[in-house]
Amino acid sequence: MSPASPLLTVRAIRAVGVEVPMTYALGTSRATLTRAPLLLIDLDTEEGVTGRAYLFCYLRAAAPAIASMLGAIEPMVKGDRVAPADLWAKLTKRFMLIGVQGIVRMAMAGLDVAAWDALAIAAGVPLATFIGGTPRPIRVYNSCGLGLMVPGDVADEAEKLLVGGFRAVKLRLGYPTLREDLAAVRAVRGRIGDAIALMVDYNQALSVAEALERGRALDDENVFWIEEPIRHDDYAGCASLARALKTPVQIGENFSLATSMEAALAAGAADYVMPDLERIGGVTGWRHAAGLAAEHRIKMSSHLFPEVSAHLLAATPTGHFLEYMDWADALVQEPLRIVDGHALIPERPGNGLVWDHAAVARFRM
Repeated sequence: MSPASPLLTVRAIRAVGVEVPMTYALGTSRATLTRAPLLLIDLDTEEGVTGRAYLFCYLRAAAPAIASMLGAIEPMVKGDRVAPADLWAKLTKRFMLIGVQGIVRMAMAGLDVAAWDALAIAAGVPLATFIGGTPRPIRVYNSCGLGLMVPGDVADEAEKLLVGGFRAVKLRLGYPTLREDLAAVRAVRGRIGDAIALMVDYNQALSVAEALERGRALDDENVFWIEEPIRHDDYAGCASLARALKTPVQIGENFSLATSMEAALAAGAADYVMPDLERIGGVTGWRHAAGLAAEHRIKMSSHLFPEVSAHLLAATPTGHFLEYMDWADALVQEPLRIVDGHALIPERPGNGLVWDHAAVARFRM
């Protein structure tokens, strides 16, 4: 944050849990999701500016737990200046014994995103501009759906995901056999054609040996990247796959703070990285991660939270792809626009999140 940043003071933190039906079921090798439990966060300031953020809670039961943690945080920061790095340092010290992990980290990240939004709103500029970037179209892929299904169904869904201007999609793999993985990939590729980028995601389903076998088979299938083929924190195993496969290996959604990403990069664990906004530590953590990616000259994409992540990628020197999920579309006044394979960053101040209060009431837990 620059010395010219607006002077704002924390007044209150509000959090509301909602559960939104997914447009397409997300069937992964680990679980099938049909509803998105989200926690909407409002950071109110004494100056009348409100910053906003939302978290994906994975489990419905996690939303009240994170809201409770934010309730515990509120008296710790009430009256403090809205200075994200200072707030993060203060809370890190306060939570040193329990650790900045899990719901503690998620709550802190949500507060951090809302704080940056409030500052950008007060400055009268888009978040991308406020953090030193230039709003521009961001290359995007559609990550809704494309779960584990029979080949005909997954091909039909892939075709639907191109509607609205998408030029890239992501397919979940991790079927019981390599033959089934290849059948899904070929069904989708046959339907969408060779000009559409096709990413695949195993959601940590494989052993190193299985990933090597399946990865070598996918090397001949025009796949853009292979995401999380093995356990996310097996950096040595990921590094061996990155060396052995022609198709780029993508990891990063499970980096817990930038220190995890630093360890992964030191191990040579991936060809590409994709931090998650709530796991990497909000906007503050993302900026640290972007610096690491630039230092290592590795392309960096996003995981979830497309409305905010688009701004961050515009300020990321090695910015690559924006992952698009439509989960928040039903809750905001102006959903993120996609045109010709790119997300368009809105010109309004802040990160662009403005709640549709009637929709929030409808989906409230």
